[in-house]
Amino acid sequence: MGSGASSIEIYRRRALIRHFNQDDSMLLTTKLQLAIEQLSICNKYLTVPTIAHLLQSEFHIEVSIDELKAALIQIGSEYDSTTDTFNTTPLIALGAPREFQWTEYPTAKPFKRKELSNEQELTIWFACKMGKIELVKSTVQNNSRWHERDGFDNIPLYYACLCGHSDIVEFLLSTYKQQNISLPEAERLRCATNALSGDIKRMLQNMTSRHTK
Repeated sequence: MGSGASSIEIYRRRALIRHFNQDDSMLLTTKLQLAIEQLSICNKYLTVPTIAHLLQSEFHIEVSIDELKAALIQIGSEYDSTTDTFNTTPLIALGAPREFQWTEYPTAKPFKRKELSNEQELTIWFACKMGKIELVKSTVQNNSRWHERDGFDNIPLYYACLCGHSDIVEFLLSTYKQQNISLPEAERLRCATNALSGDIKRMLQNMTSRHTK
């Protein structure tokens, strides 16, 4: 994906976004916990093939047995050699959205689909995704933390690139430059890789490699 992220984080991002688009009424971590509880014989310990099948059938995540075993070890899942099983508690925790210490969210409060009647309830991340440039501009003007990540580990620029909103991309890139904010090279490459528009790809590829100056 060109992001410099680990394979675990890539799978996590995909699962979070896919699950949110399918059902925003339940957290991914809750769905995962319920699915594991139905399969677990004792204390949430499961074999690697069982976990792999669960991820494929419930979350459409294709992962090899060896890769999954390595990932479970990496995230700290305890292995029980007597039953050849792993504790799935760390896996459940991995599905939880990141927590942010916002004093207030950009443009008022977190996005909820059922509250779309009031445009001011949209966050900057969804404004970038939906192409609402005026809302993006007002957020940037009124909140110095506009460029930070959401619960899916994505910055606003990523959504604008992914959804093909070149006017927002151009505005955000110029704002990075004006405010002397560093855009990490890995993030720039990730945005360029996932951009749907050739114009957006060129804008990102023409940037200097480390900073937007």
